Amino acid sequence: MYTTQTLAGHVPEWESANVTGPWQFVGDALPALPAWHGGDFTTWAPEVQEVNHVWTLWGSTMAVGGAYCLFRATAPSAAGPFVNDPRRVPCEEAVGGDIDPSMVRVGSQWWLLDKTNANAVAKPSTINSQEIGPDGMPFGPRYTLLTSDLPWENGLVEAPNLVSNPATRQWWLVFSGGNYDTRTNPTYRISAAPCDGPNGPCYESRIRYLVVGNSQGVTPGEEDAFVDADGQRWIAYNPAGFWADPVHRPMGLVGLDFDINGVPYVFTPA
Repeated sequence: MYTTQTLAGHVPEWESANVTGPWQFVGDALPALPAWHGGDFTTWAPEVQEVNHVWTLWGSTMAVGGAYCLFRATAPSAAGPFVNDPRRVPCEEAVGGDIDPSMVRVGSQWWLLDKTNANAVAKPSTINSQEIGPDGMPFGPRYTLLTSDLPWENGLVEAPNLVSNPATRQWWLVFSGGNYDTRTNPTYRISAAPCDGPNGPCYESRIRYLVVGNSQGVTPGEEDAFVDADGQRWIAYNPAGFWADPVHRPMGLVGLDFDINGVPYVFTPA
């Protein structure tokens, strides 16, 4: 498990024999930040996958000027340590940059998803996708899968993951969105929208809510959907939300599956 930057490291790394824990801290997966980074404690939401036989870490960190930009790092194994790719990824700095990268394989082709951080400059945020080339970098057209244009989203959609129903082969975009400020009408939640493929389109009219505010936390989100070694799908997430406790941000875990109609749902692990 790889987490957002803390005093423990740029990308704190944790290890467990079981996905439900207990987790043990094992070190910093990324000993050095990109040379262009412009601020401490600004490295967010790392994602690791074995892409085309190369263990690859994508993350985002603040650049000089204040925008967040994506970076790529590689390692000989999942344990790291990861070394930064010196090549810069195009960054939408004029609208706050790009954050929340994730990777998904569709057939033999890998795709990179991210969120344009436009809510940082009071504009609607978007979720985007782009193919990953043989050199490990994104290439070709960049597609907009979702824009935060629904009232409850409050200008914010983020933390994208694409998951596929193995029975129907329907793709679903799992994401977080809404107002995460627990002090003012919080609507932050984890949702899923069906998509025709990794380049969209995705259908907001068919969004399903997966995890909403409850006694565990009123603003669940910042999720990551993944598959464990046994093939079970999970969503790891922050149940409490940022404003509930900006310092201690716990991790929650729910199982993810599909009902007889092919619609995703979550359940509490046994």
